[in-house]
Amino acid sequence: AGTDDRWQLVYRNGVYRLRVNDRRQGLRFELECTPGGGPVFHGRGGLSPKSSAGDTGSLYYSQPSLQVSGQVLRNCAEIPVTGTAWLDREIFTNTLGAGQKGWDWLALQLDDGRRVMLYRLLDQTGATDFALGTLIAPDGSTRSLPADSWQFTPGRTWTSPQTEAQYPVTWRLTIPDAEIDLELQAVRPDQENVSPRTGIHYWEGAATAVRPGSTTPVGRAFIELTGRGEGSRPPV
Repeated sequence: AGTDDRWQLVYRNGVYRLRVNDRRQGLRFELECTPGGGPVFHGRGGLSPKSSAGDTGSLYYSQPSLQVSGQVLRNCAEIPVTGTAWLDREIFTNTLGAGQKGWDWLALQLDDGRRVMLYRLLDQTGATDFALGTLIAPDGSTRSLPADSWQFTPGRTWTSPQTEAQYPVTWRLTIPDAEIDLELQAVRPDQENVSPRTGIHYWEGAATAVRPGSTTPVGRAFIELTGRGEGSRPPV
């Protein structure tokens, strides 16, 4: 890597400025991200529990509607880009619980202006140990989504040729009280990250939201899956 290879995120005058440079890949981002509203706090007072006992949790807020503009350098060509982004900030009180091995996390931006954040902590068998979420209205108001108010069901899977870990790459998301029934499809199956130093691996990437039986996108999502396969328990 060259000496200029780095990333930087700076918040100044109400705008996040992101710069990423990778000379080896011939890739550079220079983006300005402007919040479309105030921060959204997850959990009561921004305290997001991670177990039913209440002994683990995080201080957690999001900026779920950042308006993005800037340039991307790819293969020596500058490409102007615009879009929306989601920024998360969590400060944890503890590591994963003794019986937990990972989590599934979802951030969803719907074209109707609503935003959804969901997470579930997984036990050693892969079953849900604890789950919670937040539904964000277009005006920024929020509603808590307890575990029994939604379902996030995995479908087709992809097996990593590098780690042999198996990850879902399609999902069915239903939140009946919000009249949300969607199919989520990974933009590409291989979005696994593997640490060259520790071997810890997880899947984290983009997905498209469509209504069942349709191919027309109605939103976009970012999904993180940890705790799958040998040696994948996150050290947090």
